[in-house]
Amino acid sequence: MRIDVPDEAIAELRTLLKASRVAPLTYENSREDRKYGIAHKWILDAKEHWETSFDWKKHEAQLNQFPQFKVPITSDAGDVYDIHFTGLFSQNQKAIPLIFVHGWPGSFIEFIAILKLLSTRYTPATLPYHVVVPSLPGYGFSSPPPLDRDFKLEEVAKMKSRPVHLNFFNLPKPRHVGATPITDLEKVGRDRADEFHTTGQGYSTEHGTRPSTLGFVLHSSPLALLAWVGEKFLEWSDVDLSIDDILVDRYVTLSLRFEEPAPTLKQLYVEKPYGYSYFPYEITPIPKAWAEVAGNLVFWRTHTAGGHFAAMEVPEVLLQDVEEFVTQVW
Repeated sequence: MRIDVPDEAIAELRTLLKASRVAPLTYENSREDRKYGIAHKWILDAKEHWETSFDWKKHEAQLNQFPQFKVPITSDAGDVYDIHFTGLFSQNQKAIPLIFVHGWPGSFIEFIAILKLLSTRYTPATLPYHVVVPSLPGYGFSSPPPLDRDFKLEEVAKMKSRPVHLNFFNLPKPRHVGATPITDLEKVGRDRADEFHTTGQGYSTEHGTRPSTLGFVLHSSPLALLAWVGEKFLEWSDVDLSIDDILVDRYVTLSLRFEEPAPTLKQLYVEKPYGYSYFPYEITPIPKAWAEVAGNLVFWRTHTAGGHFAAMEVPEVLLQDVEEFVTQVW
């Protein structure tokens, strides 16, 4: 397949965008520190850029430099989804399969920078990996979730019997860690996690309890959707991502519903070999001592820069970690 958003769909979006009104200036939205959410100036500037400068077709052509596919996948529940994915494929019969998986509010767009790095470093003959970057159900060009029942996170997370590398692990403090010392950098990370749990996760409650209402609000206005997810791209990153990076991701992403009870530590135990890249501006970065008791940790790297969208912020760093991890476990 090729990505080809119809001109009439783009024209409709531009009409909706032009008609979208920016809320009046208030004390809360006038703060540049975003303590109360997205800033008035940022949304004004973003709207103007979107209306006057942003060129989706240019970005679409860049995405189509990588092959695009759809394949039918049958879930354990018997539902068939047409799953979109992009990637790079090696001519080497011994190439190692890799899959890069996004979450919310991201999309496969997160990993385009890594695909660019790999395509620059290797030829199809020398590429040591088969790389697959899918769009999860309900995102981008993949099928939406079913209409006749609830859709659970576990149905997406069916990656079995393979090593896994993480840079996000929302783990509560294990009871049996005790008073194990953590580094100064890890203390900064825990302060960030505490702040997130105190003031930053209201969106998650809304997603999990009233997704229908929120869906109508965000679907009706491109500016509302930009404000809702733009806040996360800004708050969860070390350095603010560009408005173009955020807008490209918005063109291909819908929201997923998350509504499951918090898992216990036993449920969170990672039995397969796993690696972890510590980025201090992740939402809830965990200390190494926690990661060691949460599963079969075989690889750890600590970094002094980078956040939740590490694949976009510091793609060279994340790719190096993944390649070293793969060399160790494969």
